[in-house]
Amino acid sequence: MEVMTVSGDLIRERGDADLDGCVALLRDVHAADGYPVNWPEDPRGWLAPPELVRPGHFPSGTR
Repeated sequence: MEVMTVSGDLIRERGDADLDGCVALLRDVHAADGYPVNWPEDPRGWLAPPELVRPGHFPSGTR
């Protein structure tokens, strides 16, 4: 898994093990701000569509 920094922030390639946490965060954002407007039927699939090339992830505590 590749790790890089952008403006001093650590970013690593997002893996399948990260998706549950990403779905939970998406749920929190949806509840607080209404994004996405329409909750996806498959939130994991919405976050990781087959055409997605290299998703990034800021590990907890880095931002």
